[in-house]
Amino acid sequence: MDALRMADFLGPRRVVLRRETISIPGLGPGLQGLRIAHLSDFHCGAYMTQAGLNRIFDRVWAEQPDLIVMTGDFIDYHPVAIFQLSGALGGRRAPPLGLFAVLGNHDYVGHGGATIAKALERCGVRCLRNASVRVERNGAGIWLSGVDDFSYGETDFAAALQSVDGAEPKILLCHSPDLAGHARDYGFDLMLSGHAHGGQIVLPIVGPSRVASTHGRRFIGGTVRVDSTVLHVSRGVGMAGLPIRIGCPAEFSLLTLTPAVHALRGRQSRQQPPG
Repeated sequence: MDALRMADFLGPRRVVLRRETISIPGLGPGLQGLRIAHLSDFHCGAYMTQAGLNRIFDRVWAEQPDLIVMTGDFIDYHPVAIFQLSGALGGRRAPPLGLFAVLGNHDYVGHGGATIAKALERCGVRCLRNASVRVERNGAGIWLSGVDDFSYGETDFAAALQSVDGAEPKILLCHSPDLAGHARDYGFDLMLSGHAHGGQIVLPIVGPSRVASTHGRRFIGGTVRVDSTVLHVSRGVGMAGLPIRIGCPAEFSLLTLTPAVHALRGRQSRQQPPG
């Protein structure tokens, strides 16, 4: 079996759709019910193929989200592998409010940060590198900010927020969930991250084999509160290290926004350590 056929065989065929409703303070009536598709950790290359991505994107587009965001690690180790993602995105109609992304630590391998960012832009994805953009629906707006990966990029919250004005809600895209404290301190209502893969291999009793967070299991997948900020961590659609997932299927999220009442509500949004 050649390398591409093997990669397609090993690729995550079971992809779980995680649906959650997240309350946002100050959300305008025009944004009530806004649906955000969140994907992360593609790791294009050895264990992901364009065919696998096509299957994933077919499911995402079938949900007809208002907005699609992607929180990094588009490649595994070779920048040229981004062609898998650009090929799978090619020809797809952008959702009403667009596609946005930030880079992850793997995207900087071989000085690939600029290459990955340009490839994303060419296929209609706006890469937010310490920058913000305001998106609007029915006269109501929300700010979408993105910061570079803190391990290999140049994370700059002040630069990201330089263009933000007014009291409209703010959403942060950041590859690593470990910056949730910064998101709280800078007044973000919601932070979307990836990086930890939910542990990728999660065994009964033992739990996750790998915890890629300084906060332990609390930030490796799912939704938790960090004081006034809601943190949602995707378990990712790809694999890294080993071409296998156990007890932790690949996933993408469909997040529905609603004005805050008094508590975070959602099917899987309980305030408890995820994973």
